[in-house]
Amino acid sequence: MAENRETDLVTVAAIRKGKDKTEQILLNERQRIFVLAEKAALKGDARRLLVQALKKRTPIKVTLDTKWGGA
Repeated sequence: MAENRETDLVTVAAIRKGKDKTEQILLNERQRIFVLAEKAALKGDARRLLVQALKKRTPIKVTLDTKWGGA
């Protein structure tokens, strides 16, 4: 099965709580809403970096799973 992963330089528009208690990540360069992969969410480093990038308005390099919306 082919992977649907894409690496890109993006800026974080917002981080918000979803109904299912996931954190939804909105990116300026994409219309789709993304969520952190379970492994990344448990570790916590990715969330901290996303919040920091949002506050400083700096671009970040991410790998996105375009099939289901995970980051």
